Amino acid sequence: MQLESLVSKSQNLPAIPEVVRELLKSFSDEHMEIGAIAKKVVKDQALTGKVLRLANSARYGLSRKIASIDDAILILGFGALRTLVVASGLTSAFKVPPTMDMKKFWCSSLATAGYSGWLAKLCGQREDIGFTGGMMLHVGVLLLHMEEPEKSQAIDKAVASGGFRLDLERAVFGFSHVDVSSELATRWNFPDEIIGGMQDFADPLTTASFAPFGAIYRIADFIAGAQIKREEDSLDGFPNDLAIELGLQPTDLIANLPPLNEVLDGLDEMID
Repeated sequence: MQLESLVSKSQNLPAIPEVVRELLKSFSDEHMEIGAIAKKVVKDQALTGKVLRLANSARYGLSRKIASIDDAILILGFGALRTLVVASGLTSAFKVPPTMDMKKFWCSSLATAGYSGWLAKLCGQREDIGFTGGMMLHVGVLLLHMEEPEKSQAIDKAVASGGFRLDLERAVFGFSHVDVSSELATRWNFPDEIIGGMQDFADPLTTASFAPFGAIYRIADFIAGAQIKREEDSLDGFPNDLAIELGLQPTDLIANLPPLNEVLDGLDEMID
């Protein structure tokens, strides 16, 4: 199977809302008209509802209720609004594979996104790029489950028994679900930092030039998985070398990890 063929011929590709596409452009366009974008967000009532529920969740702990997208921009800032809209749009866009527990999938993805944003901020990188890329990292699993449900289920079982998903997928398909995610991100014009981070995710230290977001996504994904397991030895095998390359001390990082419930606080509002 060829990656490009899978993506280009699939009948299961998600339809990303137009306003989300425009917001993706704004990551690299400082002169984009915020008011015009806000008006387009308002036209999508389902998206607006999700964003306002999240903005009013305990996550932000605001003393006053946010009643409109304009309020959200004023109180949270455009950057935070953009992150919420893009993440909410992603959770709504993908079809539900009958072979998957979507709530479990999105909770795991949101955990990776939350820890990615936290790590990015710690090492002086953009938190919004961290969060958005972490959210996008595993969506390729959804497409593979839609296109190849039996093979994908077999891989899920092997992963549950201790197998490494990327290796298993490459053995079966010739590429991994992160490669699929990267291809989708490229087609939807995600920021280069996100695409590059996903392309380097498998082994950030072997690339020609070290890309911080490859390491950030890999560490965040490890942390998210460990925190979800909540087992005593879940942090064994922590990628110390990647943390050091990012200028972070692994022992300090582990000692100061925010708990999973804090990272996910309010983000379940994105999940329908």
